[in-house]
Amino acid sequence: VEEPPEYAYFIFTAKHKDVFLPTILSRVTGIPVLPCEKHHTEQALRELKIPDEGIAFFPGNIGKCIQFVKDKKFRESVMLACEITDALRHNDEYTVLKCFNKVTGDRFAFKFVLGLLRDILRDAAVGCASNCISCCPEGALALGKHIPPAVCADIYTKIEKNLKYIDANVNMKLLCSGLGFAQTRT
Repeated sequence: VEEPPEYAYFIFTAKHKDVFLPTILSRVTGIPVLPCEKHHTEQALRELKIPDEGIAFFPGNIGKCIQFVKDKKFRESVMLACEITDALRHNDEYTVLKCFNKVTGDRFAFKFVLGLLRDILRDAAVGCASNCISCCPEGALALGKHIPPAVCADIYTKIEKNLKYIDANVNMKLLCSGLGFAQTRT
């Protein structure tokens, strides 16, 4: 990346640009990619002869719809994130922690579910149905009606911080208890 030959091109993709080092970001041109329309996703899945059960979770992301259908662990993580969202909406901290306990033995799964929840909280704080990025758009919007945007943003920030701690090998059960889900009560 420092000094590539003239014929070389690099394509980096990420959900969030903050995963890249500042030195990388200073050398690249960022091109945002927006989700496609739901009807385009449906059409693509029909053409690929893939069931459309993932559309409810990823209406604008063809690749994630395919992954939802084909990858059992991915599907289970999405369902778990949606269950956590519903528990947050009902101020059920016990169910939130019980759900997280299902993945605390698998660092990758825990980090993935926490990342899905981060996106759900982003959507809940923003409250805009047309620009949802999470796996649980309806749940996020419902959550946003029960939890003030400032609280959603606070939990989002805690999750961002805890995602970095996972890479530093901090105990995952300790991270769960430190997220402060009890603060969701209004």
